[in-house]
Amino acid sequence: MHIKNRNALIFILISFFQNCWFTEGVWYFYWGRFSNYFQLGIMFTILTAVWIFAKIPTGLFADKYGRKRATVIGFLVTAFGSVLVTLSRNIWWLSAGGFFENIGRAFVSGSLETLLFDSLKKEGAEDKFPSLLARRTQIGIFAFSIAVIIGGFLYQIYYRLPFAFYIGTSVIAATLALFLKEVPLTYTETSKNSNIIKFVEDMKAGFKQLIGKDLKPYLIPIFSIVIVTFLYDWGFSRPSIALSFGYDSKTQPIIFACMSVLAALLVGFFNKIRKRTKDCVGLNALNLLIGTGFILSYLKLGYFGVLVMLLIELTWNLAEPWISVIINNHIESTYRATTLSTVQFVSKIPFLFINILIGESIDTGYLRLFHLTLGSVIVVLGTISFIKYRKTVNNEKQSLNKMTIEPALATRPRL
Repeated sequence: MHIKNRNALIFILISFFQNCWFTEGVWYFYWGRFSNYFQLGIMFTILTAVWIFAKIPTGLFADKYGRKRATVIGFLVTAFGSVLVTLSRNIWWLSAGGFFENIGRAFVSGSLETLLFDSLKKEGAEDKFPSLLARRTQIGIFAFSIAVIIGGFLYQIYYRLPFAFYIGTSVIAATLALFLKEVPLTYTETSKNSNIIKFVEDMKAGFKQLIGKDLKPYLIPIFSIVIVTFLYDWGFSRPSIALSFGYDSKTQPIIFACMSVLAALLVGFFNKIRKRTKDCVGLNALNLLIGTGFILSYLKLGYFGVLVMLLIELTWNLAEPWISVIINNHIESTYRATTLSTVQFVSKIPFLFINILIGESIDTGYLRLFHLTLGSVIVVLGTISFIKYRKTVNNEKQSLNKMTIEPALATRPRL
């Protein structure tokens, strides 16, 4: 795809460095050097809450002072936080570093994409926005796959090196952001509290759409999948499960990179897979597979446990676009973005509590039992959802048959 818009080109370049997660395969071991996992779980809860709610004031800043400025500041603040994490001596250094990293990410979140969309719209090329987001995803997977393996090698040389490299990517991203072209904004005094008010209104509107008639059949698998996958992807679950199967700081980066590539390839067949089954059946099936994966993680499978992780990884990567398609198909355009944002918000709230329990389970040796319980709950809920769906389908068929038979009887000649 030929990119003419300057902001679009810089957006793609920034996306590459944003996804250079040199730390992804080793952070679990690095952070574990400075504290037990129960304490880290509490810290993660606080930092996640900071990340969620910092989007309101940082969004207000971007609306008033410009998205370019917010993006540059965001990457610089992230870099400063990464310096503190890299130089950490105890959990307090980690906490301070994580605080600044999440504030920085809140600045960038939304600002960069909004600036891109506004610049495309100004040129009458907003129809290019979806394809640019798709290209960003491709670039992100490529960057992640390379960086996570490099980070694993760096960790073996010196355990702080992957985090030092992550500082560099944030600085490069901030430098690239300086070349973005700002789109003029109109800011009025009456909009000072608009972000807070809009946040509350959006959440209310999103919840109203989610519990509406159109999405009701999908509620259990949607909430189950987004909550568990956020916990798996951002919390302790993925690295701790990998460690239980024997994959350490040397091998986790390699298997994470390989699974990422395989997931990207599978998502490429998403449309073909979706055409072969109904949305409710497909989504419930994926939910049951994720639950089964967590149940199987209880078993002592050794290196073969990577197949269990691959089951979870591939399933939730396929479920994400499926959920997006379902919401887009059943919610009118006015509320689509709001509903999707609400789903993302909901996915993070249980993390604030469950991740602490996982941290405690790691320290006490009950992690496998915790994941077995979590998987069992998912399977039970998924089964209930599927039974309710089948019951609804059967009732609809009976109603349709009744409507067909009754007119036929009414017109039948009397003997």
